[in-house]
Amino acid sequence: MFIFSFMLLTLPLFSMISYISAGKGLNSGFFISILIFGLIGFYILRVTLWNTFGKEELVFYKNQCSYVANYGWFKDKIKTEPFDTINFAKNPVGYLEDNNYTLVVEDFNGDNEIICVTKMKEVDLEKLIRELKVSIEF
Repeated sequence: MFIFSFMLLTLPLFSMISYISAGKGLNSGFFISILIFGLIGFYILRVTLWNTFGKEELVFYKNQCSYVANYGWFKDKIKTEPFDTINFAKNPVGYLEDNNYTLVVEDFNGDNEIICVTKMKEVDLEKLIRELKVSIEF
């Protein structure tokens, strides 16, 4: 997939170079195609990195929780939410027979919440929630 996303960016660039070297001049369509294929290539690279190296990082400290999606080569911006009282819940994802859930960190008294995207089996997620409740004291 890395090669495919790289090709999406370089194919319009190489075609522009060969078109200009053949003496046919510069066309504005090349810049538009480089922009469009570059954005598509970046999106495919991001999805590929998430599926290969991706992980979620949650940090709890003094009535706050920070969340960042780590893609391996780069990270998203940090999302920080204040919490008065913290609750951990599970959110069903996909088909019910697959028994997959994601973690939700929410505030009892407010609208603040952080919804994780990593799918886990219900048994594993309940074990994680028990461990988080023991280690996190608000």
